[in-house]
Amino acid sequence: MNLKNAHDLLDGCFSREDRLRIAIQRAIQDNETVAFLLKDDELSALIGHWYKLFCSVGDMPQHHEGDRFVLQFLQEYMWRNRLAMYVPDFTRVSQTTSGLPIYEIRKYVRHRIFTSSQFKQFHEGNIKLFLKYFASGAHFVALHSNEDLGGQGLESLYALVAPGSTGGKGKLNDRTRTAPMHSHYGAVGNLLGGMTGSLYKDRGVYYPKTPIGETAPQDKCPTIVSLLFGPTSHGALDVAFVGGSYGGSPWAAPTPTINHKRINTFFQLEGWPATNSLGAGTMEVITNRLSSLVTRGSAPTELGRHNIDYKVHANTVWNLSTFGASAYTEKRATTIFLAPLDWNPKPSQETKMMNYVGLDTKWMAQELIRVASNPPDCTNA
Repeated sequence: MNLKNAHDLLDGCFSREDRLRIAIQRAIQDNETVAFLLKDDELSALIGHWYKLFCSVGDMPQHHEGDRFVLQFLQEYMWRNRLAMYVPDFTRVSQTTSGLPIYEIRKYVRHRIFTSSQFKQFHEGNIKLFLKYFASGAHFVALHSNEDLGGQGLESLYALVAPGSTGGKGKLNDRTRTAPMHSHYGAVGNLLGGMTGSLYKDRGVYYPKTPIGETAPQDKCPTIVSLLFGPTSHGALDVAFVGGSYGGSPWAAPTPTINHKRINTFFQLEGWPATNSLGAGTMEVITNRLSSLVTRGSAPTELGRHNIDYKVHANTVWNLSTFGASAYTEKRATTIFLAPLDWNPKPSQETKMMNYVGLDTKWMAQELIRVASNPPDCTNA
């Protein structure tokens, strides 16, 4: 399998709406929390390939430099901040009348990425588990707000990925672009391409920087083509007003900037990048298209791979990635966290998953979530 040019692998995962539904249903029946469209040997090869890039091993395989850059960026961020992975332990306990699984969240399990805090020694099994969840489209939140961690918090992941800043060692800023739309953390401004004048405008970030259109590039195609980052909290924007006069009338406009100490950063591998902001047309036409996406109805097929995937997501409440699907989604309260080793998360009846800056139960699918009574402390894998 040629992972230096992954064109055939990626395009082979599309024209896939029915295949995704079947794979998700099979995973639910087998009590699995991830599903893949790849064959077992393809998935193993992909994870093994990413592992070598993540760890920057000496015998680096042939690869696309974009894959290496972002995986090493994530590894270096985790090492500098000594992060572990916290995975919710949940199981299916029932289903809705329409057949959607209802999961009960029992506890969190801590997986060390590094075997030592003094020396960079990799925990191969846990890293490959992280990469498997990453490949499935799991929703990750890197905790760094001072409200969640105390003191000054940690280095803001969002500050290192937001486009428009100078790149450099340990940064991704010069390799990302603004995402035209996303549906996380109440980002209505992104769904409408910012046309509402919303404070949420332009907060989603896509890696890689170069848009790829609706099919995989024929030459030098990376495996990671639709990695979305964003802030978990838009309420933590510091807003100043700039203004003046026009035609004798005063005007003012908000110019929000993010207070990086008061947010966390989410990221997930999507199926395909959004290539437009719900297409062209009048505001009425675009609003109708938006309604068709967010009410678990049908996505207009002319809007491309991303929104066809959104249709499946809206009807299953599983996340979709290029390679498969994941039950780890903030909308089911099953976010996977990256946080310091001494963090001790617990699910709760009030907030469902462990509370963090940006959490709001309003955007959760409440009818699909249960929480165990008296959940225990976090355990180690």
